[in-house]
Amino acid sequence: MPFKDFLAYVYEMQGESIKDTTKECYVNYSKQIVKELGDIKIGDITEDDCRRFINNLPKKKHKTNGVSEYYAKKSIHKVYVILGVVIEYAARKKLIEADFMEYIDEPLSNKTPVKKNKAFVPEDKEKILVAVADDIQMNAFVRISMDTGIRPSEIIALHKEDIDFENKTIDINKTISKKFNVDFKKLTTKKVGVEILPIKNDKGGDVDKSRRVLSLNDETLKAVKAHINAVEKDKALVKKEKKMERVRYCLQT
Repeated sequence: MPFKDFLAYVYEMQGESIKDTTKECYVNYSKQIVKELGDIKIGDITEDDCRRFINNLPKKKHKTNGVSEYYAKKSIHKVYVILGVVIEYAARKKLIEADFMEYIDEPLSNKTPVKKNKAFVPEDKEKILVAVADDIQMNAFVRISMDTGIRPSEIIALHKEDIDFENKTIDINKTISKKFNVDFKKLTTKKVGVEILPIKNDKGGDVDKSRRVLSLNDETLKAVKAHINAVEKDKALVKKEKKMERVRYCLQT
């Protein structure tokens, strides 16, 4: 079995235990591995093959927005981990003699570190709030973000039932996630929409990714209430317009 087919087999064995966004990530980072090692039979692959591939990765460049640059540390790490998982699985299946990836060190990136953006100072926040003040929806979105620090995907997934106005809290219990059709054999992905997924506290350790209840200040609650009222008003208006359309249709016929 060629390495590329075994790679697809390893992915498929994970079934629905991984999210679509994770599958897309796997596909994107696997392309480099398959390009170099894909046609080698899994039983013939050697430590030297993997070491040569991994050590050459920092020397290669790719284009980002038309600019050629070295692979970042994060990208190299993803490729290194994926290759390690496949080799370890092959060793467990007795297709190769040993898990030799444990003897291969993860290389450093040659990419020049990019200076990270600094956090907003209070003056910056005030300017942003002034800029969105006349947009009811954006004002609520920005204030929730500033007040809690939760992800945009978590804000978009919120329902009004998640806001406790009496206790001034917000329940972060779901998130928006992209849906993809993924073909591991062809290493292709196609976005087919989005879905709302519940947040579970079953992975442990990483509190930032878990369901949580956070406090909201009075200004944020006021902005959220204004947004909810505007949405309900729009729904009522649409309902009224549909009713009038039916009346006009009846009068015309």
